[in-house]
Amino acid sequence: MKGRGNRALGWLRLVVFGVLLLGGFMASRVLPIGGPSTTGRIEVKLQKTVDGDTAWFTDRSGNEIKVRFVGIDAPESGSAAFFASGLQAATLLEEAQRIELEVEPSKPEDKHGRMLAWVWLTMPDGQKLLLQEEMMRSGNAELYRDAKGSLHFSRLEQLAGR
Repeated sequence: MKGRGNRALGWLRLVVFGVLLLGGFMASRVLPIGGPSTTGRIEVKLQKTVDGDTAWFTDRSGNEIKVRFVGIDAPESGSAAFFASGLQAATLLEEAQRIELEVEPSKPEDKHGRMLAWVWLTMPDGQKLLLQEEMMRSGNAELYRDAKGSLHFSRLEQLAGR
C-alpha cells in the first residue's frame, strides 16, 4: 500500500510539472520571451507582411509572432484594394526604423492564434505613427467594429467620424 502512494505522488508531481511547463509555453505565445518593454510594448523586426491587417514579426529572442492588427479590417484577397492595402502596410513597416507591438489587453489573441496588437512605428524622421491610423487615413482599411472597447479603439472611431 505504501508503494502505491509513493507511485501516485510521483505521477502527480509529473502531471503538475507538465501543466506548469505547458502553461509557460502558452504564455510565451501571447507575450514572447523577450517580454514587453517598460512602456508595455514589445520591440520587433518585420519578417513579412501578409496583407493590410496581418504580418509576421520576430522579437529580440528570435520568437516568431503572427500579428493581427487590432481595430482595423483590410480588404480580402482577390481585389485591387487587397493589393493596395497590403502594399501600404508593407511599405510603412519596411520604412520604419523601429516597430513596437502593444498587445491588446482585453483580448491578446484571436481564434486563429494570432496576437492582437496595436502597431507603433518610429519613422526615419523620428515621427511616431500608429499603423492602424495610417491604414484608415489612406482608405486602405476600415474600422473593425468587433474591436469596440479595445485599448485605442476610440482613436480609430474618431478618425472614422463615428
